[in-house]
Amino acid sequence: SRSASYIAQAAVADRNNVQTDNYDNEIETGSWSPYTAGEITFLKMYMQNMLTIGSWTDTEVAAEAFTLNSTGALSSVAESRNTGTLTVNKKLMGAYVKLTYQTDIDVWGKFYYQNSAGTIPEVEEDFYLPKGSSEHKQYLDLFRKNGVGKLAGLTADDLYLTKIEFQNATVDTSSSGVFRFLGLYSSEKTLDTDKLEVYVTKTMKDGSEMTVGAHLGLGGALTYLAKSGLYEGVSSTNNFWTGRDVLLRQNTNEFASTYGGYRGWYGNAESSKPGDGAVNLINNYDAGRQVQQSWYANVGGSSTGNTGANGYTRLYCTTGGGSYWPYNPVQAGDCVSNPGQIIDYELTADYIYVKARAMDWAYGDTKYGGYTNGLTTKSYMENYYRLNDDGTLYVNNSFVDWNGFTGMASCDFCSVELPAFYPIQSLKHFFTYDGTSPWTNGALTYRSDLSAWTGNGTTHFQSKRDSGADGKLGEEWIAWANDASGSVAFGMYIPNVDRFTSGRSQNSVKTGTSINVNAGKNLLQSKELMSNMQPVSYQFQGAYVQNTSYTAPGISFRMVAYVPIEYTYVLAVNDIDTVREQFKTIHDSGKVTNAGIKQGDKVGLDAWARDDKIWTQF
Repeated sequence: SRSASYIAQAAVADRNNVQTDNYDNEIETGSWSPYTAGEITFLKMYMQNMLTIGSWTDTEVAAEAFTLNSTGALSSVAESRNTGTLTVNKKLMGAYVKLTYQTDIDVWGKFYYQNSAGTIPEVEEDFYLPKGSSEHKQYLDLFRKNGVGKLAGLTADDLYLTKIEFQNATVDTSSSGVFRFLGLYSSEKTLDTDKLEVYVTKTMKDGSEMTVGAHLGLGGALTYLAKSGLYEGVSSTNNFWTGRDVLLRQNTNEFASTYGGYRGWYGNAESSKPGDGAVNLINNYDAGRQVQQSWYANVGGSSTGNTGANGYTRLYCTTGGGSYWPYNPVQAGDCVSNPGQIIDYELTADYIYVKARAMDWAYGDTKYGGYTNGLTTKSYMENYYRLNDDGTLYVNNSFVDWNGFTGMASCDFCSVELPAFYPIQSLKHFFTYDGTSPWTNGALTYRSDLSAWTGNGTTHFQSKRDSGADGKLGEEWIAWANDASGSVAFGMYIPNVDRFTSGRSQNSVKTGTSINVNAGKNLLQSKELMSNMQPVSYQFQGAYVQNTSYTAPGISFRMVAYVPIEYTYVLAVNDIDTVREQFKTIHDSGKVTNAGIKQGDKVGLDAWARDDKIWTQF
């Protein structure tokens, strides 16, 4: 941690003091050192720690101007797919690898690896390098139950990388560019399968405490948000076997006087930390819940048959009553909870960063022709989760698809969840502003009768862009609250979307012990997948049951390969009036817009063609 100037001056002074021909030899033999024994012990511990957290080791693969070239004016797409292979044949330090390179073309790649003895068949693993990037880091797929390396029987301490294959991914025959490989590194840094949940905790201005958590066994999806002082449970007004209202409160005295300390109450007024009595506000019943990225594309075929087009074939999926499902990369996992792959992550005192490859939702439905281990999509999802001391959580998201599907511009538009948002069942009162005079403190729209899923009624709520006089959605936020007064509200603000679709599963009551039967048996409770997610030790924890609230901010897009799309949403936990005021402050600041000024910007929610803004179409 010394400055360069300090080191240089100290080196000159040291050399002047010890001008002997034996100086280098003395250092090599360890017979002389400028450090005390205590300092040497500290340095050894420090260096060892550096190794365990993932220092990089160069694999000594020479670059030698290894390149791919796309020279422009190519006669066909096939001709533009020039490929090159980098022979490695090196044992890696670990399963965390880094590539350095220069590229002004999009590049597909494949790692080929096996064990050093060659007794395990060679594994292939895809990756993608976007044009303009210069570094790629990833965990090889050894840490999830459906990982290609894990299924082959490989371990992080015995990986032999045989080669890397690079392929030009551009389909623009008028473009030109070069990919140049520079370096390959590996690291001992691993994904600890016993510590897959990562958390950041902060103290708020009002003295409360909030914790945000993402799960590395679920593609880094947002699986945990808790605020101190909240309690969840059921009223004792009905017979145990006929069901009760599930409630969320923050006043313990009310519980004692009204409900007599009924054992179903769960919560700790002092903490928001998982496993310490906090109430998680996010539903985790299966891998389709959480708060997560979920993208859709009508790549080809139809909902009535397993027809294929543009490089994709639909599979039948029982979700939503059953249909042939569109292409649907889901961050946390597929419909039978095969988890997404963590590519990279970073945990600091201020934020959580994750990068994942999503699963294709329908391809996990093995009963109807899917794959036992699911289909890991050729897409990358990235998230930054940042807590602020005003009780807001900023979530920055990006998505890029690198399948190279053809003919996308002629496909139908398809609605996307931006994101899928699943609060717990006790947040069952819906609020928004859906009028024509936004941000003027007009009366809120309130609903307490929403339902959405098949068999649970037909009432849902959808606010559309044309409801606002300025051509936007009312105030571009929604909230789910614990009661009609909104004393505890969990809200989401996301501008530049087309609509909010909201509803509930099982409405507000669940009967008997089945309130948590699925939480106990669901695949999410498998240690192999979910690791140390808070155990189901209380009967009425809304985080694990089928009952849930739901909102999807939405746009109907045509997905564009290799074009990243970025957006930010903000979550807040407070009373409904404070949540609304916090969102107004963000709106007025202009810091979150999710807008792309014109088609070529390739940023924001205007990066792809969307059916509500015709000018963005390609």
